[in-house]
Amino acid sequence: MKTWTITLILLTATATQAVPSFTNAVGGSDVAYGLTTVSWGVPYQQPYQSGLAWTEAAFVPSPTPFILGELVHSNYPQAVGTSISAVDLNTHGLTFTLLVTETPNTGGPVDDIISFPAIMPQASFTTLGFGPTPTNILPYYSSPENGANSTYLWAEAPERIPAPRAFMLAIAGLACLRRKPE
Repeated sequence: MKTWTITLILLTATATQAVPSFTNAVGGSDVAYGLTTVSWGVPYQQPYQSGLAWTEAAFVPSPTPFILGELVHSNYPQAVGTSISAVDLNTHGLTFTLLVTETPNTGGPVDDIISFPAIMPQASFTTLGFGPTPTNILPYYSSPENGANSTYLWAEAPERIPAPRAFMLAIAGLACLRRKPE
């Protein structure tokens, strides 16, 4: 009879959750980065800068649309040439470029537009766009002037989602088989 000893070495994987942030604003003046915010511009005929804030959502990718997080756009008139045209949103370990179209508001308030360069497939999901519900998703967000306006950023995953390598290692562990001498 052969005797086997199985030594199981458990592997503990610690996932570090990076704090979401905004980086790499393009253009603009008086750009300021906060923990999960970015603001910009020289206020025009009112006291507030424009800006973005992000609240990350906890999610499990699924083949039906799910929320990545909530985007708030503080939209106020800014002096010409002082607004940004793009900024990177770093969330869920990924980076999304958001395009910011600041309108001149000549002849009255005009909505600003937040959009993507294109629909962006990521490693485990595809970014769908902005909207209040999964049945009202657009590739851009039209943000009314003179207020803080919020929308959700939506995504969907393929039917089969590959498990992250660290997760697979944690599940499998490292099994070392060694035969006891007879």
